Amino acid sequence: MDKSSDNELQRLTYSDQKKRHFVRPMTICSSDGRIVDLHGPYFAVNNDAQIILDTLKQNSDLSELLRPNDVIILDRGFRDCSKELAETYEFIVHLPTCNM
Repeated sequence: MDKSSDNELQRLTYSDQKKRHFVRPMTICSSDGRIVDLHGPYFAVNNDAQIILDTLKQNSDLSELLRPNDVIILDRGFRDCSKELAETYEFIVHLPTCNM
C-alpha cells in the first residue's frame, strides 16, 4: 500500500480525540442564528480556544464588531480562553454548566 507523500498535512489534520482526519471552520453567529462571519479552515490540531484568540488578534473586522461588555455565549471547548476573553477583551462570557 502506498503512503501519502505529505506526512505533515496528515499529522495536522488528524484528531487524536475523534480518531479521524478533518479541518474545521469557525462560525460566528448572532443570537438569532444568523451567520455573522466564517473563518478557517483550521487544522484538527487547533482547539476552539486557540482559534478564537487567533481570530480576534488577526481579524480587525471582528475586533471592531465586538466591543467591551458584549455578551458572548460559548460552548465548553472555549473554557481555556474564557478568562482571557473576559479580562483582555472585556467580554461578558457565558459557558454552559453541566449539572448531573
